[in-house]
Amino acid sequence: MSSPLEKIPLPDPIEKHSPERREVMARLSRGEHPTWIGLFPAWPSPWGRRTPHRDIPAEFKKGEMGFHLAFSAYYVLVLIVTAATLIPPLHLVLKSVEPVFRFPRTVTALGWETEASHYALSIFGHPGAFLVYTAAVAWGIYRATGHWAKGEWRVTIGFS
Repeated sequence: MSSPLEKIPLPDPIEKHSPERREVMARLSRGEHPTWIGLFPAWPSPWGRRTPHRDIPAEFKKGEMGFHLAFSAYYVLVLIVTAATLIPPLHLVLKSVEPVFRFPRTVTALGWETEASHYALSIFGHPGAFLVYTAAVAWGIYRATGHWAKGEWRVTIGFS
């Protein structure tokens, strides 16, 4: 005796894909498609780009900015962190103000003991301080190039 489910035609899972996709899946299964470790397809594709390149404008309109200006804050961040890490005199100056927080020895009622310790917080050499320096320099860059209007910081912070 057959069940009613046997009479329902099931769709072929391969048929739902486009012919191009089926071709790529077939190449992957046969090992014809270049991959890394057999898992990830090679990038960029050896068959070239599937979409046309966009034209890059020779001049930008007012209010637009190019890639390097938009990423200038990241460039500054890399420069600040590299300089603060690799230039010894600058590293010493940034580490010059370090308040020390001391924690006493503690013992619980069950005898668990924690030794006395301390933590020195580098005010000017802290990664958060590097972000503040970067934000200030980026503000100066965007202000000098006309991408940050006077008083616009109030809108950014939320005072308006």
